[in-house]
Parts: sequence; structure tokens; C-alpha cells
Amino acid sequence: MTQLTLSEIPLPVLRGIAALHDPTRDEVSAALPENARHLADDIIALLNGRPASAPAFPAPEPEPEPEPEPVIPEPVVPEPEPVPRSTATASLQDLARALEEEVRGQTAAEAARQQVDPALFLDIDPALFDRYQYGSTPDHLSPGITVEHHPAPVDEDGEPQGRGSVLISWEPPAVPAGHQVVYRVVAADREVIASPDGQQTLVTTLGTAYLDEDLGTSGVRHYMVWANVLRSELKEALHSQPTLVGERMVVFPPENFQLVESKGTITGTWDPLPGHAEMRVYAKLEQVPVDMRDPGNQVISGVSDRRFIYEAAERGRNYVFQLVPAAEFRGSLILGEGSAELRQATSADIRQVQLNTPQLFNDGRNERIMLSWTAPPTGSVKIFLSQIPPRPTLTVAPVEYSWIEDDPAFVGEIPTDTSEAPAGSTADTTMTWPEGWHEVYITAVNIVGDKAWAGPSEVMQRVSPITEVRLVERLSSQLITFDWPAGARMVQIETSNSPTSRELLEEDYRRQGGVRVQLAHTGEEVTLTPKSFYAGRDTTAEPTHLRYRGLKTYSYDLRTVDNGTQLLIWRNESEDRNPPRFTLVHNPTSLPLHPHDGRPLRCANVQDILDGRQAQGPVIVASHGLSRGRPEVGSANQVTWWVEMPPAATGYVRLFLLDDDQEQDDSLAAKVVVEGDVAERLRIESLWRSQP
Repeated sequence: MTQLTLSEIPLPVLRGIAALHDPTRDEVSAALPENARHLADDIIALLNGRPASAPAFPAPEPEPEPEPEPVIPEPVVPEPEPVPRSTATASLQDLARALEEEVRGQTAAEAARQQVDPALFLDIDPALFDRYQYGSTPDHLSPGITVEHHPAPVDEDGEPQGRGSVLISWEPPAVPAGHQVVYRVVAADREVIASPDGQQTLVTTLGTAYLDEDLGTSGVRHYMVWANVLRSELKEALHSQPTLVGERMVVFPPENFQLVESKGTITGTWDPLPGHAEMRVYAKLEQVPVDMRDPGNQVISGVSDRRFIYEAAERGRNYVFQLVPAAEFRGSLILGEGSAELRQATSADIRQVQLNTPQLFNDGRNERIMLSWTAPPTGSVKIFLSQIPPRPTLTVAPVEYSWIEDDPAFVGEIPTDTSEAPAGSTADTTMTWPEGWHEVYITAVNIVGDKAWAGPSEVMQRVSPITEVRLVERLSSQLITFDWPAGARMVQIETSNSPTSRELLEEDYRRQGGVRVQLAHTGEEVTLTPKSFYAGRDTTAEPTHLRYRGLKTYSYDLRTVDNGTQLLIWRNESEDRNPPRFTLVHNPTSLPLHPHDGRPLRCANVQDILDGRQAQGPVIVASHGLSRGRPEVGSANQVTWWVEMPPAATGYVRLFLLDDDQEQDDSLAAKVVVEGDVAERLRIESLWRSQP
């Protein structure tokens, strides 16, 4: 199997090794292909900043020996280092830089240093070069020079450690074959004339890059690169006229940039630097996806040479600011590197919003809630409808808006409405009453940026009317039942014959199985009104009116007199001058259950007999009326009937009403026969035994 070189190892493999933390040789070897594991030590060396011992590429074919360098006279200047390099050596260095960039993820400054080869620097006194005679017109737009400002690293507090560095690089100009170029990089802390003389010479080099790490204190730095060409001797370069490769000016950001906020006004200050012609200020909301240097973000008013004043459009939001200095260079205004972007929160002028009393109306299709309030100084107002109240802590002081979203009252699909209006004006909106809800908590929340403050909730209640109502007669009382109305906390009960009312809670209603009342036997109207209460205000539904027709109760007794049977009938509530008809039914085997459950017995009224009227038959007509209550002995002839009992009769007898007019006319009171003490004598055998 052919052994791989460093350049033949797949980059994904190298990335995987780079992700390892302080890898050992065994870990690196395990990550490499089998035919590349012999390079584990070289890769670890590269990771630790040491050169690799193995060649990066396969060994090249032998090349002819290069021609010897021209001899440089020693007495004049120190001998420069050799310029040409072997292809293998250059390729190895290029690969090492590529591997270090790929594997170690170097910073921009470290990458810049890799482009600079200090071995190509020449230690030559700048005074040895002939003075520039201004024989060529400088081309300050030449693309042959580029400058890159690399900011300084920051400390734990985010403060930069120095001013960083500037990488100056250029493309070598075209020269005749066999010629070499000596470059001079010069700099000034202001704009200067195009000349290598009288400036700060940073380096004399045979290379094409230099990293300036001593940037001075000025706000600008003017860089120029000059080229001197030689063929065989250095003195040719010393005495030739230089050519301007290119020039550029670097404009550094201001120092000590600070922000202060007060009631939505943000003041920015900085220390101006020499060379700055003006300072441009850019500002935007933190989360707006727009480039910082978008023209729309530039702050125009309130900007001076050392500060700006910015009025935040939205309180409670975070803003980002950047300073971009400008300087004059060769008659044009150029922009420099922007400062670090500073973030500034604005204080939120949050106020609680008090809703006016909401109103409920029907728009023809839905029930809607009309709301109004006074608009707060800043932010928007979001209205929440919920079925439970929000947590009280949300109304005490401003909180993060996420607290509002996470509150149990506002979780889920609940109706909301957001409104903005000029501060101090009356804002209003309408919202649909949620279907199926009977109680709604309406909460207005003032939202300013990431902060929010909930106001006190208004509560509206909707109570359903009573349905499925029934009145059950219990003789001595009545029971009213119905489906408990949705949304009601209680039901108010009023009767037409009573000046007072009473209220029944739902739990009491369910415990006693309904509403128990004692209504007048002559009839009475009952009004049932569902109600709900909150904060001293009541909400009622349409009342339900129930007409009680009244009830006439009749009682009777059976007794044996002189070996005969007598029947007494009377009215319980009052005297009855127009009583209904009755019949006494005999069933020999069981207690009769209705008027046709047996044979009616013939009866004759005692008073009619005494008056000579022989009105005897199965239908009992109380022609003399019925007294109130059981008649006293001796005065009962009008309400007493002789019963024609069958001979040796056995079984049961029972009195029934024959009139069913109560079923035909609801305006008439109902009638019913009530069996009290007589129940024990309905069996004929018991009746005989009761004879005195």
C-alpha cells in the first residue's frame, strides 16, 4: 500500500483531528487512514506550532542547480539573504500554513502573520537610498497595495487590548527577467505627499507583505509601498529612483465609545482622534434584520464631533449603535473601520391600563364586547380574554413579556387583540364573546419592548336561562326541578303571594334535588332568575315564570254504623260549595288503583234521605257542598253517605274523583283525594273490626 504524504490526507480527516482536545499520538493515529498513520507525529507537531519533518508533497523530480547569486560588496551594506527558494521548501511552507488554518482555526491576525516572512526582511538604513526626485506620478488608485486592519483581542470585560494590527500586502510589479525588487514600506500618522523620504520606514524587504503592529495613537495611518529594482548588485537599488507600488490610508475607529440612556434618550460619547474629519453614527433596533450601515440607519441630527443624542422611537427596546469615522485622503472622503457595535436598552415607560366598563351587545350574528381605555405613553396595548384570572404578580410591577405568555390564564388558543393609539387618547375595540364561555376575564397589557405590565382584569359574565323546568306536586309542598343554568352561581326564587325572595346556591339545589316550595293552594306564580356575582356586580339571565294552578285536596273516612257502612267526605283547605263528583270502588282482590279498577258501590246522602230524596247511585254528588275539615259528630249528614256494601263482601274499597276538568283547563286548580287515617280501613275486614 502506497504511503500518503501530508498533502494527500483528506481534509475531512484533518478537520476531525482538529476537533479533538489536546489529542495524543494514539488518538491521532486512530483517526488517520492506515497508509497515513506514520504522519501522526508530524500532525501533532503542526498542531503545536512546530514544523513537520516529513515532506508535504511527494518528492519532486531533480532540478538543475540554480545559478549562483551575484556577490554583494560587504563594505557597503550587510549581505541580503538569498531570495530564490526551492519549490519543495515553498510548497511545504504553503501546506503547513493551509494545514494550520484548517486544523487549528487561527484568528485573522495569526493568518496575517503567516503571509509575512521575516526572513526576507533587509536590515538596511533608509538613509542609504537616494532621495526621491519625484520623477514618477504616484498612482494612489493602484490596486497593487491592500491594507487590512485586524482589531485587537479583547479581555474578559470586552475591552480591546491595544489597537490591533494592519497587514500591508501587494502584488509584485512586472520587472525584466533576472531582476529583483527591493520594497520599502513607509507610514505616517497623517496624510503626506507621495514620497518615501521623511516618513517612518517600517521595513525594507524582498517579500510582498508586512504586518504593522505598532499603530501609534493617531486616528489615521497613511501607508505607501515603494519599489527599487536591481539586477546584480544592491547598490543599483540604492541609487535607482523608487516607483510607488501603491498607497492607502487606514482610518481607525474612535476610542472610549460609551452610551448612556435616560427616559428613552440615548447619549453616545467618544474620544476624538487626530485625522478624523467627521464621525458617522448608525443606530437600529437590535432585532431588525437590516445591515447596520444601511443609509436609513444613519443618525443625522444631534451628532457633533464627540457625542450624539438619539431619541428612541420605541421605549423598552434594545438599540445597537456603531461609529464610523471618515477622513480626507487625496481630496476624497474615505470611511474607516466601524467601532464595535454597542447595545443599549431603553427604559420602558410602562403604565398599567385600566379598562373602562365593558359593554356587551349583539351585532346580529354574535355577541360582542365593546372595550375602551386611555392609551398609555408608550408601547402597545394587548387585550387578552381568558376564563381564569391572571396571576396577581403580573399586576404589581412590570415584568418580562415572556411571563405574560407563560401565565396559565393566557396559555393556549385564547382571543387577543393588539392596539396602538396616540398617548392620552381614547382607544377602543370590539371582540367577539368566545363561544361556550360564560365568564370572561378581560385583561389589558401594556407592552413596551420586552417588558409588559398587566392591568386589573374586568370580568363579564353571561348566564344562560333556565330550561327543562318541571313542578312536581308533593301535596304539602312542591318541588321545582330544571337543568342548572350555565354560568349561574345561584337562582333567585320569587312567589307572587310573598313580598320576599330567596336565593338558592347550586350546591344546595343539587343536595336537595330541586327547589322546595310551599305554594298557595289557590294557585301562585313562581319566578326563577339565574344570577352570577363578581366584585359587587350581578349578572342575570332572562327570568323563567312558572304558573302554579293550585291544589284542592279532599279527604274521606269509612265507618260502620248499625251494621251499615257510612262514607264521610270533606275539603282540607276550605269549604267547597261546588265540589267535584266522586265514586267509591270495590275490588274483591286488591286495592283499586283507578276509578275503573273494580265495581263502583251505590251510595246515598244521609241528608237527602232525611229530606225524602232517594238519590242513590254509583256517582257521589255532594249537592250540599263540602265542609272544611272533618265534620263534627251530629253535624255531618250533608257530607255523609250510606254505602250499599255487597253481602259478605271482602277485599278493598277506595274513593276516587270522577271529574277530570283539571286536565282540560290549566287555569283551574288541580284536585286530589288524600288518604290519611282511612288508609288502614280500606280493607273491608279491617273496616268491620273497627266497628265500635
